[in-house]
Amino acid sequence: MKFDLKTPCSNCPFRREGGVRLYSARVIEIAGGFLSNRGGDFPCHKTVDHDDDDNRITTKDSQHCAGALIFAEKNENQTQMMRISERLRLYDPASYVGHELVFDDLDEMLETAVDRNRRRPQPKEDHEAEGTRPGGTNAPARARASRRSSRRSG
Repeated sequence: MKFDLKTPCSNCPFRREGGVRLYSARVIEIAGGFLSNRGGDFPCHKTVDHDDDDNRITTKDSQHCAGALIFAEKNENQTQMMRISERLRLYDPASYVGHELVFDDLDEMLETAVDRNRRRPQPKEDHEAEGTRPGGTNAPARARASRRSSRRSG
């Protein structure tokens, strides 16, 4: 993988504005890797090939995502791949520009996730779980009991 891209592309998921937006789980998977020392690499989507099933294929000409590298550096982290590439003089953190375009941290990136406004199921309150309603009334339960009673007697 090459390290020639020095600024995030217009569709970079690490961009504050204009980048593609991902689901929270994918944000955590990708960005979380760049907050870990063991994190790997992440090719720019514009520089990969795809197979017949539309799976991403990294080639020898694929470029590392500049936004991901900047994101890691902003969080004072370098993945193993970044450290090795820097030692081999393939990666120079000082050569990257556009830091202001990239999210500062994972929380900021998650705020833009596609599913950020999706209502999550709320835990049922005790009275709902027990089949009663506040105030001791439970009309639906009484109606079901009444129907069962009338079936037995009829």
